[in-house]
Amino acid sequence: MDVVELHGVRLGLRSISLRMKERLAGERYEEAETRLCPVVLTPDDRVVEIGSAIGFLGLLAARSLGIRTWFFVEANPRTAEILRENYTLNEETAPPQILLAALAAEDGPVAFHIREDFWTNSTCVRAGETTSESITVRGCQLQTILREAPFAPSALIVDVEGAETCLIGEIIPETIRKIIIELHPAITGVTTSFELLKHLLNQGFEVRGTYDTTYALARR
Repeated sequence: MDVVELHGVRLGLRSISLRMKERLAGERYEEAETRLCPVVLTPDDRVVEIGSAIGFLGLLAARSLGIRTWFFVEANPRTAEILRENYTLNEETAPPQILLAALAAEDGPVAFHIREDFWTNSTCVRAGETTSESITVRGCQLQTILREAPFAPSALIVDVEGAETCLIGEIIPETIRKIIIELHPAITGVTTSFELLKHLLNQGFEVRGTYDTTYALARR
């Protein structure tokens, strides 16, 4: 198996597009989250990551921050299989805990659009972008995801290519003290993205760091 190493994490390249391989090799994958995780996360955090893709952030956080309590939420079963392979590749003894689901406004089946570059997979339709395949996956509201997590999380990471707007109107439990979220104004519109940010700020979160359109938030 072809393998690339990114910040000390080994990642398999099976079924990954050429453009994604180039981003990985150039250390330009998950750049914002890589910078912002150390800003707010600590070793005792319990993290739910929604939109986990190939598992890079969970593996990186285990190595660089000492975080061992991590729950992955990934909609695409093929990408989730690569995530499992990456855990084996990095000689992790405990298998990753994964929920196969997409963040949604309501519980129930949703269409999930798969594109050549896995990091653009989403429940949202992008104008002018080609979808190679659409599959039906389980959709879950945030509260459903949190109920299915095997622990009470202290932190959320959300990168779901526009579906983050499903969080507008959701009440974030008080036990969640930190959020790292990527906004996608090119998909949702700038006004909607900032409506979501305002909604989180109104629940007691403060901006502790930003990189491009990704925000690290912590409760006061």
